[in-house]
Amino acid sequence: MQAAYACVTDPRFFEILGLAMEPDRLQDEDVKLLVWAAQEIYRVNDAPCASSVAAIQQLRLRVNAGKTTMESLQLASDLLDAVEDAGGIVDLEGLINTVAPAVRAVAHMVAVEETIQKVGAQGDPGEAADKFSTVAAIGKARVSRGIELSWSEEQVTAAAVTTITDPLPTGIPELDVVLGGGTERESLGVFLGNSGDGKSLALCHVAAEAIWDGRRVAYVTAELSELQVAQRVMCNVVNLTPTELAATPKEAVRRRALLNGFFHTHALGDFRCLYVTPKVGTVAQIKRWLVDVARDGFVPDVLLVDYADKLAAKASGDAKSSYVEQGAVYQQLRNLVVELKIYGWTASQTTGRQGRKKKLDLEDVSDSMEKVRIADTVVALMRDDNDVQAGLIRFRLPKRRNGQAHVEVGPCVMDPEHGRIVTVSRVVPW
Repeated sequence: MQAAYACVTDPRFFEILGLAMEPDRLQDEDVKLLVWAAQEIYRVNDAPCASSVAAIQQLRLRVNAGKTTMESLQLASDLLDAVEDAGGIVDLEGLINTVAPAVRAVAHMVAVEETIQKVGAQGDPGEAADKFSTVAAIGKARVSRGIELSWSEEQVTAAAVTTITDPLPTGIPELDVVLGGGTERESLGVFLGNSGDGKSLALCHVAAEAIWDGRRVAYVTAELSELQVAQRVMCNVVNLTPTELAATPKEAVRRRALLNGFFHTHALGDFRCLYVTPKVGTVAQIKRWLVDVARDGFVPDVLLVDYADKLAAKASGDAKSSYVEQGAVYQQLRNLVVELKIYGWTASQTTGRQGRKKKLDLEDVSDSMEKVRIADTVVALMRDDNDVQAGLIRFRLPKRRNGQAHVEVGPCVMDPEHGRIVTVSRVVPW
């Protein structure tokens, strides 16, 4: 009774539990109708019901439409009157803690049923499986109340900070200077470039730099094989070419061991790589992989996706335009980065119509402008014909959400033989 009353009179209760309740699975007709009324009001108004009067009015519309009876409406009205006569909701937190386990149990059962149905229909169980993380949050979620402008010294100091406190360097020295040390946590960076100009190499370079920095790196590839990615990262970290790596594997192992004891503040970071099928792999699949490896103790600091253009928004293969599809993929990827509080990088193809331009800008992105609108940082990889012949590359910042944009650096010398987008000089123990 109290839960039904709270659904239609207390917005906080509704947002925490009311949205997750399944009216059709409730036994009492009056409780079922009140929960339905609260959810219908939320659906129509995009705001929780805040009074019993509004709920009764919504149910009268249902009676007028012939979808319920006056007797049922009267039962619902009597329930509301009874709870109000008893003093309403005295202990909201206690009610939430009492009701939450039951709501979670029903939601868990529904998620199991949907997963079984998806598997039986040979569909993607991922959409249903993702509900399990939502189920676990039932009863715990809180709607943020934002912040109050208090004008305290602490708040003024925090608001005035413009530098990145914990940047992730790209490992491209000139570019990191322009970026203020690197990119922020909970942000998505995108390398924009023509085919063959080094997008995958740039992502491997960021991965290796993060490993040097002691960070755990998760790398998802729909472009190269897992071993090709591993080779580039290994070559970068221990400064050996693929030929040297194959001829002297013991030297690579020795150098890695030396590096592990070389840093005063940290050891080398860990690395995991997953191949996903192009235009079949999804962000939901990546999330499930990260949940799976977390059981082994691998919780990443950095997620690199090579590259998001090759992911699908949904594994079901719904027919959508490239514009809609790619915008959805990039939004899902950025949401995942924010949710996990990690650093994110991916890459995107240019349209290919412009040839080798001296300056790439946001409008040169292929398929969907939504991709670069969603990204926090966009780094253009630029190589004209002369640069290609000379083994050079230039970088430009068409977008920087928190910092200066439209800055150019280079030309820089490339070093693909060592898995590096540019040559770097590191102090090493060998």
